[in-house]
Amino acid sequence: MEMSSWVLVDKGIKYDATRTLRTSLKKLQINPVTWEDLTRNRLAWRRTVKTGAAMYEVKSIAAAKTKRAVQKSPAPCTNTANAQALPTCPRCQRTFRA
Repeated sequence: MEMSSWVLVDKGIKYDATRTLRTSLKKLQINPVTWEDLTRNRLAWRRTVKTGAAMYEVKSIAAAKTKRAVQKSPAPCTNTANAQALPTCPRCQRTFRA
């Protein structure tokens, strides 16, 4: 039995939508198995989504701050005793930097 291209496209779209929904639910810390039961109570659903979004935002901001701090931290100092002396110009005695 051969499937038409339209059916394959529809299944791909459905798969992408399901995958997007599951990743969003995981980010909001909502159980993907029982989320439909939670949506039946609108007030509880909105509260759960709101708190999940707030927690996700706090975590992402903290992760961004630590990443920024790591990038801004000074590079480790090299031991100058083991490093070679920088070359100097024989004519003007300026030092060259690599």
